[in-house]
Amino acid sequence: MPKAVLLRRRLARAALSAATAIMHLSIAMAADNRVRTWVSPDRKVTLSSVKEGGADDLGYQLLLIRAGHEPVVVDEYLRDVDVLWSPDSNYVAITDWIGSNVADCYVIDVAAPRNKMSVTDRLPKLREAAISHFYVSCTRWLNARKIAVQVEGHTDDTPSYDFNYPFVFDIIGMRIMKP
Repeated sequence: MPKAVLLRRRLARAALSAATAIMHLSIAMAADNRVRTWVSPDRKVTLSSVKEGGADDLGYQLLLIRAGHEPVVVDEYLRDVDVLWSPDSNYVAITDWIGSNVADCYVIDVAAPRNKMSVTDRLPKLREAAISHFYVSCTRWLNARKIAVQVEGHTDDTPSYDFNYPFVFDIIGMRIMKP
């Protein structure tokens, strides 16, 4: 069984301190380069991407590691993710590049990591969503509670056209706004 899978299982069973978990993940990354790690600005929380299974397995898990808490699997993904920590380290925004024609964005509250706030689900109805390559990405934090969101892509109809819509997601109000 691959080292990354064994490591994930060990971490999920035991309540390890963040420092110990990071050390184990660093060893696994050095061994097979299947782990990526993003450390919060205050350096108290880590989000790690652990590859499941062997080389033929396409799945990854995102593991949130906090001191004094058991590591939590906050999501699984197939292709790639972009991760952005809020300036105060209380939230992490994740863009999941789900497929060649779609990307999704959501925010995780570090204090309640099992609850994902979908940014994509809160977007206004856009005509292009049903007929296009549709990419929703969290691009940068504007402050500790608001994040810039970009909706872009191109339509699949004829004639095809590109589109690009900027938005702002307000975490406290759980709403999308125009910039």
